Amino acid sequence: MPVVNGEEALREIRRKEEGSSRHQPVIALTAYALREERERFLAEGFDGCLSKPLEIGELISEMKRVTGILREGV
Repeated sequence: MPVVNGEEALREIRRKEEGSSRHQPVIALTAYALREERERFLAEGFDGCLSKPLEIGELISEMKRVTGILREGV
């Protein structure tokens, strides 16, 4: 990202959510494929994490998972 990285953007999103009932699901898209990196992103507040390169089906599945939409066709 040209101005801020993904972690900085996530911190700002979460800061704006404070004191409200809102929660914007955020999925990290990263070149890091190690399990430890995935765990770090989740610990930082990301709702999901995908490694590049990815297939569109992986993205759709992860989006459904983090939004709670698990049924096909929804």
